[in-house]
Amino acid sequence: AESQAISRHVTLDAIREQALLLSSRASPSLVRDGLLCSSTFFVLNPSGDLADTQNTLLPIFQGYAWEGVIGERPTPDQIRSALESRDLYTYCGHNGGEQYLRSEEIQKLKIRAVALLIGCSSAALDPSGIYEPTGFILSFLLAGCPAVVGNLWTVTDKDIDKLSISLLECLQSCTNSRESVGSALQKSRSSCKLKYLNGAAPVCYGVPVFPRGF
Repeated sequence: AESQAISRHVTLDAIREQALLLSSRASPSLVRDGLLCSSTFFVLNPSGDLADTQNTLLPIFQGYAWEGVIGERPTPDQIRSALESRDLYTYCGHNGGEQYLRSEEIQKLKIRAVALLIGCSSAALDPSGIYEPTGFILSFLLAGCPAVVGNLWTVTDKDIDKLSISLLECLQSCTNSRESVGSALQKSRSSCKLKYLNGAAPVCYGVPVFPRGF
């Protein structure tokens, strides 16, 4: 159904492994306790050439009183700290941010945060012949990220900015309805002018995570 929330994963075994990993951690889990969106770190326009995106999203992020990096490269330590200590990591730049922290480094982390990677092809997987496909987004799952949102292909900035704003608004409303990050993503697709091109690009990998506050 068009309104049905969907979360992807690599294999059934991967779902089991992720569930065991999350349940075994002594620290609070977002899967158990819910996502507190006020605990967010954002990276906005790190390359400095997405001025329209920065002008559109910065007032929204400032309205939420979020901390982040604006118009400059984040340091690897900033990304590591955000992924391991925050509830939500929001990246709005080119690709998924692998140019600032490589996949190999991501996999070494114990990720707590839900990740929104709002860049072109941030969730794209590369075929590897007879072997399993590879992709930057899979590094987040291997590091224990409960849920990560990314785009399967290239998107236009104005449409995906609209979707980003709608997604955050839907996450805010989900705190009262007990709907998941995947549900919020599904609702936000209709905000795009090109619904079946840009609106269909974002997908959610991982397990259901429910916002508990904003």
